[in-house]
Amino acid sequence: MHPLAAAVAASFEGTLLEQWKHEGFCVLPPGTLCSKAAESYQREISQSFHTPGRFVPNKVEFLLASGPLQLVKEHIYECDLHSEASRKGMLAFEELFSYGLAEIATVLNARDSTLELTVSPGAAMKEHATVKLQVNTGGGSFPWHTDNPQPPNKRKVTLAVYLTLDWKPEMGGELVLQPFLGKALVIPPAFVTMVLFRSDVINHRTLPTAKAFHAQATRPRECFTIWFDSEAVNREEDVFLRAKHLTAEWIPHLMSNNPQHRSITRAVYEEEYREALIDCFGEGSQQTLVSLKVHDAHLAPLLRNPALVKFLELLRAQKKSGLRKDL
Repeated sequence: MHPLAAAVAASFEGTLLEQWKHEGFCVLPPGTLCSKAAESYQREISQSFHTPGRFVPNKVEFLLASGPLQLVKEHIYECDLHSEASRKGMLAFEELFSYGLAEIATVLNARDSTLELTVSPGAAMKEHATVKLQVNTGGGSFPWHTDNPQPPNKRKVTLAVYLTLDWKPEMGGELVLQPFLGKALVIPPAFVTMVLFRSDVINHRTLPTAKAFHAQATRPRECFTIWFDSEAVNREEDVFLRAKHLTAEWIPHLMSNNPQHRSITRAVYEEEYREALIDCFGEGSQQTLVSLKVHDAHLAPLLRNPALVKFLELLRAQKKSGLRKDL
């Protein structure tokens, strides 16, 4: 069995599986992935980062009335392994594509039959899964987002593998998971940390890495992420928040791995979104001003609905109380 599939099969059960079904995420135990495989992945990421043309700056695209607008996240670089050329000379990641992706998806389906991840043999699996390498050279961060924001996106499961050597708290770059109205979980990107979470449910961000520390460091923040597609995602009944749902009685449903909350998460966590956008693009920068205007544009139609505004007040009160019922 592929090392990553074996790691998931060995640990994604029992209490971790229950946490997954209850909260939509879990962190696999340290040492789950064998050190030989982890070292191979880290080495290939490091070597390919220094190969001209392999990595490009990470960008986010906003759809404006005037057309699409791309903003660059500084100090964050990525390599999409979808093409065979991008994997040239990367034997460990080539094995991941040749049979590992299908085996991981099969294991996840066996553990949680509701996922219905799409599985194809061999290289055809690349049509139903995405793999990206990421290197942060210091100072960069990601704002709040879900990996599956809306249809027609088909992402259902995110598997993130962190490979930062000699990570220390002063280096920053932690992943923060935010279950809706639940307690945030801060996860260090240390070697080897593996995190599974629902792409269509879990809001998350990456904290800034420390520029001063990385200016002297020999190791950047390194990781890779796999996204698995499913046909059982973004169904109409799972996406739209209707007028009949805007009641206190519906709040437990939104807190129970329900993707309906995506349409209102920005409004419930409005201050947190603003702070993360400033962290990502820099205080007072043109990119920050643009991203904040886009953020406000998302909020505007929500705040014109009196019933929804009243419901948002209930949700913010629930968030502030810090109480999360045992669902």
